[in-house]
Amino acid sequence: MKKILFGTSALIATTFASVGGASAAGLELGFSGSYTFGAGYLHSKAFTDRTSRGAFIADGELIATARGTLDNGLTFGARLVFPIETASSPSINQNNWTIGGHGDHYTESVGWVEGGFGRLEVGHEDGAHDRSTPGVSGTWFNAANGGGFLFDYFDTTDGGWSFDGRETNDRLKVTYWTPSFSGLKAGVSYVPDATRPTRHTNTALTTSDDAWEFGVRYTGNFNDVTVDVGGGYTIDPAGRNSDDSWAVGGNVGFGQFTVGAAYEDDGNGWDGFGVGGAYNTGPWTFGAAYGRGDSITRSKGDVAQGASLGVDYELGQGVVISAGVEWVDPPNASDRFGAGLVTQLSF
Repeated sequence: MKKILFGTSALIATTFASVGGASAAGLELGFSGSYTFGAGYLHSKAFTDRTSRGAFIADGELIATARGTLDNGLTFGARLVFPIETASSPSINQNNWTIGGHGDHYTESVGWVEGGFGRLEVGHEDGAHDRSTPGVSGTWFNAANGGGFLFDYFDTTDGGWSFDGRETNDRLKVTYWTPSFSGLKAGVSYVPDATRPTRHTNTALTTSDDAWEFGVRYTGNFNDVTVDVGGGYTIDPAGRNSDDSWAVGGNVGFGQFTVGAAYEDDGNGWDGFGVGGAYNTGPWTFGAAYGRGDSITRSKGDVAQGASLGVDYELGQGVVISAGVEWVDPPNASDRFGAGLVTQLSF
């Protein structure tokens, strides 16, 4: 896949150069990534052995980006995201120790062309819905985002949620973004054959199972106030209009404080909301968050909720230590409690 993607990007660049009389010095290649490692402690009567357990966290990704601007002003680029862990899924082994991981050789791959018209992308990347809905502010341990839970690593029945239109995820898609108008940007994604169980197989065009995503996002600064708000809508595959999902969210920062909220109807019988906030002073960031998801039918016990408290300490550029406690109440299951200490490296 890597060779195909770079080969295709090179072919497109060569074609534009020959047709438009453009030339470029060549693509610049850069690398970035992150790695998170640490340990956690979990307790729940719902665990198979009905005991507490300790667990390790070891997870990360490496990102390769190629980018170049032609003499005609067009910018071409490609981005590949490789997981550092390659386990098929998070799991608990016989010794009750866990290492988080991914089940693929790469998690995202996308190529794009950008100019005064906006940006056109093709690849395995989150769509306009997901990328237009801001996550709720907090620390690494952030219940309101539905991600970052210790239980996301250690328990597949965590009852977590997201606000990103879960129908398409990283399935192959085409996305167009408008230019930014004073901080306002809109996008639309076309996802062929979106009901395919894996992202690699949704390559057929003009099927009855195609999906569309739409999104709008605004970011701006007003004196000491920062604003990041947006929302998205996904037209569900196979034309099941009752299953369309939508979400809105935003964060507002003022001084050293940031607060945020988000709401989603996931199109599958559940809606949910999250609220959170953070306070930053020097190298310290303190955060708290709460999230809740409900069955739209309001059946007894069909509630998922969670809360978290966390603190981040920046040791230096790219090095953050995070500690936190969290509580999760999955639907029709016992509460779970957890605490953890992790180190995050960003490079």
